[in-house]
Amino acid sequence: TGLQIRVLGVRIPPGLPNLENSTPSSEVSRSMMGKLNEFFANVKAELKKVTWPSKKDTYASTTVVIALVLLSAVFLGGVDMILSRLIRLILG
Repeated sequence: TGLQIRVLGVRIPPGLPNLENSTPSSEVSRSMMGKLNEFFANVKAELKKVTWPSKKDTYASTTVVIALVLLSAVFLGGVDMILSRLIRLILG
């Protein structure tokens, strides 16, 4: 964790690691490209397992969502109108 001088609240960080014996940059990039290729191969394999909805199912789900959004908008608009009139009556 490094040298500490607790009385003064000073902390001296440890030295930097020795990078002379590390892997060369070309090996790291090849390793990274291999991992990236493996990742995309796994993504492709997982996407093949997906059961995609039919056009009819997508249309039906979209219709339900739009209808519920409109219904919610009308409901919230009505509640807002009632509460605003109530507040106008109270405050006069």
